[in-house]
Amino acid sequence: MPLVINAGVPGHNVADCLQRLDADVLAHRPTLVTVAIGTNDAINSRNLTALADFRARYGELLRRLAGCQVLVVAPPAFHLPALLTRHRLEDYAGIPPGERLAQVRVVLAALAQEHGHPCLDLHPLVAGAGMVGEEPASWLRNTANSGVADGVHPTAAGARAIAVAVATAIAAHRLDPARTVCLGDSITNGQYLAGAGTATGETWPAWLARILGA
Repeated sequence: MPLVINAGVPGHNVADCLQRLDADVLAHRPTLVTVAIGTNDAINSRNLTALADFRARYGELLRRLAGCQVLVVAPPAFHLPALLTRHRLEDYAGIPPGERLAQVRVVLAALAQEHGHPCLDLHPLVAGAGMVGEEPASWLRNTANSGVADGVHPTAAGARAIAVAVATAIAAHRLDPARTVCLGDSITNGQYLAGAGTATGETWPAWLARILGA
């Protein structure tokens, strides 16, 4: 049965993930690493990364994962009105968060191709399904389904949708999930969900473990 390890830490950007790569990822000797970072770099005004720095650091991260199979996972969509209840637009240095995220997604697709890894872009998955907004059925936490204006972190249903997409990509690209480490930020961590920081409960690594083990 495949082993899935949740290595998501809330608030982390690419520099943070690079710093803990040895202890949190390589120490587990993974066959597969899902790298789901970029949200904080793009839309967390307190932990932004300049695009050139993001590209350089992410490229270094991929070079250090050279002995593993890698699935590059680009960030999902977010709900701007909810985001701006916690972050000021003027803190984005003239580049709106939506534009920043779009730039990050382009960089991730290019880096994945450059290093020979598949890339799964979660943005169209969430936005295309119409699951961003204030409706109770939204895949992102909001006042209707969670009592908070969040707009970034997934609900249990959103986490499950991410896991299904990741599992589908693993199968499509014939990746080996025997020992899978899910490197990421609060979205991978499952912050605010049951089992946060683990591969149990309602986090997307937990859903992934169940799908892979079925």
